[in-house]
Amino acid sequence: KTISNIAVGSSVEDVKNGFTCEGGVTIEITTSDNSEASGKIATGNVVKMYNSSNSVIAEYTVVIYGDPTGDGEIDIFDVARIKMHKLGRRTLEGVFMEAADCNHDGEIDIFDVAAIKMDVLKRRIISQIRS
Repeated sequence: KTISNIAVGSSVEDVKNGFTCEGGVTIEITTSDNSEASGKIATGNVVKMYNSSNSVIAEYTVVIYGDPTGDGEIDIFDVARIKMHKLGRRTLEGVFMEAADCNHDGEIDIFDVAAIKMDVLKRRIISQIRS
């Protein structure tokens, strides 16, 4: 289960405040190593929903398309991360691989690298909605 359509640069607090919770449900956002997330929301963060008994009732991992490094930004480091993957030096997996497919065509390739470069140059912003 993943969650996307989050604006790049959104804070963890903004995302938490974007949920409407009723019936004692609370939201927690953690990093991939289960520590409390802060600052920018990033690929790999986990949104957990708890009921009034403090039991997890739903869990979603965040995907920011164009952010396979998981730092919450779309930048040249994401280009380098995709290149390392394509060269077989550091394999992308899970949501990080999904984030690398920023043109949403099901493949990690030069077109994703180009999309990130265009986003960095502010010429074409990567859609956070998977079509």
